[in-house]
Amino acid sequence: MLSNTTFDYVHNTILNFKLILFLSKHFFSKNLVSIYNRLGNLIYQSKTGQYETTPWDGKYNDENMPVGSYYFVIEFNDNFTGNKTGIVTLTNN
Repeated sequence: MLSNTTFDYVHNTILNFKLILFLSKHFFSKNLVSIYNRLGNLIYQSKTGQYETTPWDGKYNDENMPVGSYYFVIEFNDNFTGNKTGIVTLTNN
């Protein structure tokens, strides 16, 4: 379900950025994805069931986030699937 969680900035654009490989709204219609910075501040939250159409692009307030580690929480909200958490790392190569 989760793809590679390291992404590179090249000329201020993230290449190959796709945090969630499969969060189909047909199977997880109530999913909610949240991204936090290292201080625990919420910097992105999807609309319920809409991560596929508006995934996090590595930005906050239309600005590229600094290189570093960010934390994600996926809430499936289906009473069967537990929340998933992990780290996504933005690098600059």
